[in-house]
Amino acid sequence: MFWFTCIFIVAGIIFPIIDHFWDKKIKKDLANHNKMTTYSLVMLYQWGMVGIIFLTFKIKEISFKELGLVSTFSNISSFLYFAAGILTATVMLFVVYLAIPFGRKKIIKQFEAIELLIPVGIKQRLVYACVAVTAGFCEEVIYRGFMFHYFKQLDLGLSAMAMAIITSIFFGLAHGYQGWKNVIFTGILGFALARLYISNGSLWVPIILHIIIDIKFAVLPNIKKIFENKNKAAA
Repeated sequence: MFWFTCIFIVAGIIFPIIDHFWDKKIKKDLANHNKMTTYSLVMLYQWGMVGIIFLTFKIKEISFKELGLVSTFSNISSFLYFAAGILTATVMLFVVYLAIPFGRKKIIKQFEAIELLIPVGIKQRLVYACVAVTAGFCEEVIYRGFMFHYFKQLDLGLSAMAMAIITSIFFGLAHGYQGWKNVIFTGILGFALARLYISNGSLWVPIILHIIIDIKFAVLPNIKKIFENKNKAAA
């Protein structure tokens, strides 16, 4: 349990603290902020953490199924149909939400929250797509798969719902750079993903949804700037 506890402390406590001060440092010197460097560091940290988790499980001879990495799909075609359905539903929901003033305001705030990371140009968008895939896979392994397994091993008598709430709090705190309002929103999103994991029994379902949610910033134009330009033109 020692190594599992070390991984938990790094992911749940140390990283959010480092990330908080790193974000403040970037905001103090925006002119010299290099997005590509930030993207690289994010991917390095997340894949590094997942690599350590996988290695620890391998050494302890624990099946990766304990991380939720099991397939609930009978074949590849059913998996692709599921992914296509999730993508279509997400796009439709986004379009409807964008058409509603309240929803549009929330989406613009999301863009504002991670404006320092919003990609500009083809090269940045391609790399950011890799970041989205990284976050979708790695964060689910860390904050859902690993943390659920860790709390089960602690034998605290926690219910699946209690673990979903606790892990979602840590997931929200890991996104502290987005501001406290978005920490709450991200925590709620994390809880929804945890519920998907619990009900489906497979981590692949929240992984796919997580990637789709994150990758929108790589394929969509900067919604905030579009509406700012429209408002200027109308003034």
